[in-house]
Amino acid sequence: MSNALAAFAGAGRAMRSPSFGGSVGSGGAGRATRHTETMFLPGPVLSEMKLVQDELDNRTILTHLEAALQQGRPRGSVGELDTSTVAVDELQACVQQCDRLEPKTALARQYVDTGFRILYLRRAL
Repeated sequence: MSNALAAFAGAGRAMRSPSFGGSVGSGGAGRATRHTETMFLPGPVLSEMKLVQDELDNRTILTHLEAALQQGRPRGSVGELDTSTVAVDELQACVQQCDRLEPKTALARQYVDTGFRILYLRRAL
């Protein structure tokens, strides 16, 4: 992911709603006052930001689940399976977080579904 895209994503997360506020200004005599301004973003800007955020969420699902699935796997071969290496906590947290991102592509949905199935399988070991 490019640095510019990542920076844009950070801004997008802060602005998931159509408006956001910030405080500006300071008062006199050692007292701070708050002045809140609200900026409304035009529809096309929001649409683009949502598109980019959805793309970043999709990439997050694919990369994080791929990494989580590599951790905590059983080792060995048939008849000599070592289940002492099986771990589910990291995979469970990752799958749940990715599912909350609401996968938008068939591939991302498949990754999340696979994550849940592997989690179930590892718990059985």
